[in-house]
Amino acid sequence: MKRVLLTGAGGYIGRHMLDDLVARGYEVHAVSRSRNVERGDVAWHETDLLDPAAVDSLVGSICASHLMHLAWTTEHGAFWESPENTEWLTASKHLLSSFVQHGGKRA
Repeated sequence: MKRVLLTGAGGYIGRHMLDDLVARGYEVHAVSRSRNVERGDVAWHETDLLDPAAVDSLVGSICASHLMHLAWTTEHGAFWESPENTEWLTASKHLLSSFVQHGGKRA
C-alpha cells in the first residue's frame, strides 16, 4: 500500500484531499497543529512542522512513500509578505530532506 504524509491536512485545501487520497488507496497520515477531524481511515499527527527535531521524528516513524506538503502560513491579509514565509521555506526544505532520508519516493 502507498503511504502518504499530508501536511496542512486541517487547512482549506488539505482537508479536501483526505477523501480523494483514501479513495485512491493511500494509507493517509495527516499532519496539522491540532486534530481537526476524527476519522477511522486517517492517522492524525499533531506536529509543529517548524521544529526540525519533531519533523525528523514524525517522518522517521511514518516512512511514507509519498509527501503532499500543503502547510504554510495563511493568516488572512498578512501571508503575502509575512516574515514567517522565510521560516516556512526553511522548514519545507528540511521536511523534504528528511522525507528523502527516510526512503520517501515522491513529493
